Amino acid sequence: MTKLNLMEITRKKDKENFFNLISRECGYCRGSGRTSSRTYILMKIEGIVKKISENTSCDAVVLKTGDFLNTEILSECMDIVVKIEKKYNVKIFFSKDGSIFTDEIIIDKMGKLDYINSIYKQK
Repeated sequence: MTKLNLMEITRKKDKENFFNLISRECGYCRGSGRTSSRTYILMKIEGIVKKISENTSCDAVVLKTGDFLNTEILSECMDIVVKIEKKYNVKIFFSKDGSIFTDEIIIDKMGKLDYINSIYKQK
């Protein structure tokens, strides 16, 4: 109670800062910058696949990412990528591009699964 007989109420922050939720320390520069979090990356991938599913007849997509992000997705996030594939009925492939150093995700190719598979067999 204050001197004026008013009740003082304070609020404790329980939730994590939104900026920290969608970003993390950059693994490429070892912490001198920030990059998107895994959650945010997977949300971006799901958004891309959802748009493809809703607006095209494609059932496969190749997403181009940088080396660091590609390795991270393939080693730690494929279980969630598989769930996204099943949810939207679109097969997702990843290709590395050494010229991408950020967490950028670029649609490289999209089309029917047979077409995308034939491209990968040629490489």
